[in-house]
Amino acid sequence: TILETKTGEEGLALAREESPMCILLDYRLSDITGLEFISKFSAYPDANYTAIVMLTGQGDEVVAVTALKGGAMDYLVKEHLTAGALCRAISNAVEKVQMRREMQKRHENLVRESITDELTSLHNRRYTMVRLTEEMDRSKRYSTPLSILMLDLDHFKQVNDQYGHLAGDEVLKNFSNILTDLSRTTDVVGRFGGEEFIVALTDTQEHYAHQYAERICELLKLSKHKIGPEKEIHVTCSIGVAAYAESLSSVSAFIARADSALYKAKALGRDQVCLWPHLDKKAAAPAAPSTAHER
Repeated sequence: TILETKTGEEGLALAREESPMCILLDYRLSDITGLEFISKFSAYPDANYTAIVMLTGQGDEVVAVTALKGGAMDYLVKEHLTAGALCRAISNAVEKVQMRREMQKRHENLVRESITDELTSLHNRRYTMVRLTEEMDRSKRYSTPLSILMLDLDHFKQVNDQYGHLAGDEVLKNFSNILTDLSRTTDVVGRFGGEEFIVALTDTQEHYAHQYAERICELLKLSKHKIGPEKEIHVTCSIGVAAYAESLSSVSAFIARADSALYKAKALGRDQVCLWPHLDKKAAAPAAPSTAHER
């Protein structure tokens, strides 16, 4: 489809609405110059994915070079313009933009793969540590609460040994889905390694984090994990909860507190939540708010 406008401003409005593959642009427009058009158009979010071919008059090569530096893919001098030259210029410009789009997509995929756990699609351990560091800095700067959960699937080795690693993978993915469904966009959810996971709850005090952790335990306990066409199994998890304090010197020290609470939960019989520094569950939690990890 070919669309035409009479002024540069009309062209900008149409380009914003249609996101065209290619714009054939005359330097001399009735209201603005082609260079002004390119300057304004370059501020559009998807401008890099539209090819611009500039048409110039004889002697406007300096303008054309400026246009190329501003983002145009090619330019043609009107006096020497032929149908074949125009087709080649548009085709080459569109091809360059498509290559740019493919390169950007590859880059985004590489970035996503570098921060994502392949099996569960959660953040991987390295990126989780980066995000947790950022949230600790934010909590310190703005004096906002921050809590973390260390979660471990109980007797997970038995699942692998009895039903196989593919069955174990399904359990890990199902558990990851539970964590994702219960978390907010501001929370950080990652796979720490093996059957161990970590969740950072932003703007959340430890007693509300405890209630959130209890919800995870209950929901996991009620979930059925299909192992083959007819077999279903149930699994449980143990969770340690710790709150950020400015006295913590590092991310590792923060995680160590939640990890200590996790091992306490396991020592008490698993399938439960324990707060650092190992407070009694009933004594630790005040009246529940309307949202499990409400601020």
